[in-house]
Amino acid sequence: MASLPELPELPVRSELLQLLQLPVRSAVVADREDGAGRAQTGAGLGISAEAARSRFGRMHSPPTVAQGR
Repeated sequence: MASLPELPELPVRSELLQLLQLPVRSAVVADREDGAGRAQTGAGLGISAEAARSRFGRMHSPPTVAQGR
């Protein structure tokens, strides 16, 4: 039986986890902008509304520059 590869050092794993969370956070922001509630957002992630609130808190997308200004 083949052995599993060694896991990278802790700082590398931490950076990898942060990178993997970026698309999820972007999707949560998009859902919230489209009017999805915490229950809907949580359901999409397989977690409760309370867990979604706890994990993502008050998330806002970056401000956009109004056109023509």
